[in-house]
Amino acid sequence: MKRSISSPQAKSSQPRKRDWVHWALIGAVVFLVGVNVVYILGRDGFGPKAGERAPDFTLPALVDGSESWADTSLSQFRGKVVVLNFFSTS
Repeated sequence: MKRSISSPQAKSSQPRKRDWVHWALIGAVVFLVGVNVVYILGRDGFGPKAGERAPDFTLPALVDGSESWADTSLSQFRGKVVVLNFFSTS
């Protein structure tokens, strides 16, 4: 059997190059996400301002054919406190 002998320099140069590219890509992604977050949080007109009315929306009925489960819109609760709870199960 013939064994191939490689120099230690050949093995160590390849992982270093990959590590540099890996960290450069991670840095670029983190930078771009940070720029987008700053842009979104800093722009004017993001969501309703204090004292303004929330935009009206309608939630579809969960059960078809039942009057008690009819479509519900936010405007039906005008003048009342409304708490929206968005949750999910996994």
